Amino acid sequence: MSDLRRWMNAVLPLTTLCEAANLPRHLRPWLTGQCFDFALALAERMPDAEFVALGSAKHPEHVGLRRNDRYYDARGEMDEPTFIAHHQGKVIVVPRDVVELNAGVAGYAPPYKGNRDIAQARRAVREIYGK
Repeated sequence: MSDLRRWMNAVLPLTTLCEAANLPRHLRPWLTGQCFDFALALAERMPDAEFVALGSAKHPEHVGLRRNDRYYDARGEMDEPTFIAHHQGKVIVVPRDVVELNAGVAGYAPPYKGNRDIAQARRAVREIYGK
């Protein structure tokens, strides 16, 4: 087993890796590590949604958005059981600053001009959710 695979197995939940395998290769990063960038880009289209996470509030393992009883991330729109999948724990609401910190844009004001990761996330959001 490669060092990268060993690290991924230790850090990322198995469920996330399995779900990522169902996404086209170019969209997998938005589920397996860059979910923070994706959530910030998606929040621009859904300003009434709240950031939600799996894991701890300070160190989330995965972040998405929730509006009413629907959840959103790189997999698309889903219900709560699908968002949680086989994760041990529950969905928690996290503040935007926690998501910004994990995305590496803490201290920058939206729309995070000049940040390539956010720009790429916006393109992925358009691909998944349409224009």
